[in-house]
Order: sequence, then C-alpha cells, then structure tokens
Amino acid sequence: MKRIIGLVSLLAVVCLAQPVLAIGEAKVMFILDGSGSMWGKLGGETKIAIAKDVMTGLAGELPGNVQAGLVVYGHRRKGDCSDIELLISPESRDRQGLVDQISLIQPKGKTPITDSLQMAADELAGTEKEASIILVSDGEETCQGDPCALVRTLRENGLNAVVHVVGFGVTTLEAEQLHCIADAGGGRYYSAENASQLRQALMDVRHEVEIKMPEIQPPPTLHKPTMQPVPELQPAPKLHRPSMHPVPKLQPAPKLHTPERHTMPEVQKSQQEQLTQHNEAAAENEEKENSKEMPVREPE
Repeated sequence: MKRIIGLVSLLAVVCLAQPVLAIGEAKVMFILDGSGSMWGKLGGETKIAIAKDVMTGLAGELPGNVQAGLVVYGHRRKGDCSDIELLISPESRDRQGLVDQISLIQPKGKTPITDSLQMAADELAGTEKEASIILVSDGEETCQGDPCALVRTLRENGLNAVVHVVGFGVTTLEAEQLHCIADAGGGRYYSAENASQLRQALMDVRHEVEIKMPEIQPPPTLHKPTMQPVPELQPAPKLHRPSMHPVPKLQPAPKLHTPERHTMPEVQKSQQEQLTQHNEAAAENEEKENSKEMPVREPE
C-alpha cells in the first residue's frame, strides 16, 4: 500500500510540477502501458490497478487550463504491435471522459513504446508552448523499435515537448532503456521499486523538475497625470473704434469760361477791305507819277 501511495504522489508531482501545466493552454499527453505484463503485482496490487488509481486521481487534480490526452498500447489484442490507440485528444479538458477511458483498460498485448511515442508526438505537432509526455510502463520495448533514438530525433526535428518516464518494478536492463528515453526527451526517469526510492524520487522531482511558477505580477499601476487647472479665459480686449469724421460736402465744380468766338467771315472781310484800300492807294500813286512824267503840250 505504501508503494501505491508513493506512486500516486510521484505522478502527481511529475504532472503538476511542470510549469506548462499551469500557464496558458498547456498540454500533457499520457502514454499508459496496457500490455499483459501489467497484471503483475507490486505490494499485493496489480500494476494496472495502481496505474488506474494514479491516473483517475490525477485527472481530478489537473488545473482547468490543462489539456490532457491519453494514448494506450497493448490493451485490445495479444501479440499485436500495432495495438496502439489514442483514447483522448490532447486538446481535451474532459476529465470525466479521461477517467472513464482509463477504467476500461484491460491489459492483453505487447509493448510498442516507440510507435506510441510517435503517435503522441504527432498529436502534439505544432504546439507553441512546451508540452509534457508522461510514459508509464512496466517494461522495455517488445516490438523491435528504438524509443530512445526516436525521442532524440523528434526533439532534434522540433518536437516541443519534454518526456518523463515512470517505471513499475522493471529490471536493470529495462530501466536503462526507460532512463534513456527520459534523457533523450529532456525529462527525468522515476523508479517505483520500493517505498524508500519513491520518497527519494519525490525529493529529486522537487529539486530537479519542479520549477517555481513565475509570479503573476499585478498590472502596473497607471500613473494618473496631475490635471492642471484650466486657466480662466480672459475677456477679449475691447477694440478701439476710431472716430469717424464726417464726409465733407462736395462743392459744385467751377463754371468753365468759354472764350468768345470771332466769326471767320468778318475777319476775311476786314482783310479784303484793307487789301482793296491798299490797291486803290497804289493805283492812285501810280497815276500821279505818270502825270508828272508826261510833257505839257502847248495848244496849237
């Protein structure tokens, strides 16, 4: 029972310690082992029962702004490496739907970890904020894949997700592969071998993985500028109206003096008379001169 309680606490810390799960539209994708080996027991409880308890309890603790998806493998058919199913989309906030899907899992088949990680990565492609993939498994890959190499390649190609791995009673060899997956995914590997290790793992999680949530700063207080009083409007100065002088009366225009006009005929007549008189005087003088020159004849 202590192992169950420790595992529940461990997974809760792994999920809730991630800053991406509490800020904005965070996404987490669970990959749950549904292979036949999950019927094995730890502390008197089957591994699948422990996983169901952890997952259902965790579903109710996820913040409302977290979108949680679920991929399960090996839960429908025996010996089928393609038995991988997306039960809940990573865009979902349906907590009850998540719980219902987990409760229906019945382990049967193999452990195709590599292809399950590929499916989870495909579902998270294009995620802007860093997402979390949490793989819960009781063993290593059994379908000839290389999950460690795949995760490394996915992150090199731009997968914006951290991969954490939780192991259930795995062997040393199995733990090496699961640890490699976590290392390649930039996350941590957590072992659930015994109560002491669970407690130590929880301390390690708090020290290595738990990142303090950035404090949400209150919006800065807007400085309200001091309003200067509006100066009183001064009345406009009175305009000096110049004195209007009366317009002087217009004087009548002076009468123009018209000179007397002499008639041309009178002028012409005076000149003609003078000429006539001159001619008469000249003729008279000529006649006198002639009379002086003529000799006086004696009468016969």
